Amino acid sequence: MNMKRIFAIAAAAVALAASLSSCVQDKVYGLPTITDINNTVAVSASDEVVVTATVASLTGISYVNLLWAADGGSWTTVEMQAAGDSWSGVIPAQPLDTEVSYYIEAASEGGETAVSATVSYVVGAAVIDYSGLRLNELNGNDKFIEIYNASGEDIPLSGIC
Repeated sequence: MNMKRIFAIAAAAVALAASLSSCVQDKVYGLPTITDINNTVAVSASDEVVVTATVASLTGISYVNLLWAADGGSWTTVEMQAAGDSWSGVIPAQPLDTEVSYYIEAASEGGETAVSATVSYVVGAAVIDYSGLRLNELNGNDKFIEIYNASGEDIPLSGIC
């Protein structure tokens, strides 16, 4: 092999190595995830409601806000506080029979934002105890289930999915 050809191959290899080392680094996408949304129950008009959620992102969290509205009114923003990946915010006490809706908005340090589904509750609504329900029969062929109420009290099933 002649010297010019060896030199050309070596020069091409060096150029290729240099171009590979100067590649653009992929951006880390840190879309926040909002999971495990829970709230305390407002049994009376004096009960504030604490909303908690797990919020995380690969790039870190910039902020998490709780947005709530009473009876379809305007949205109020509450800055949520962090304890690790667990975030909490408080909806102030509302009058009995007020329907309160809320959702959570989070932003990552990378600028990506996410919004949770909207959750609703009614102040003073009776909490239903479903612990007496038992799966009694399951039929995959005819596509039905039978649920047995072992509690002895009526348990409303509307709204259960």
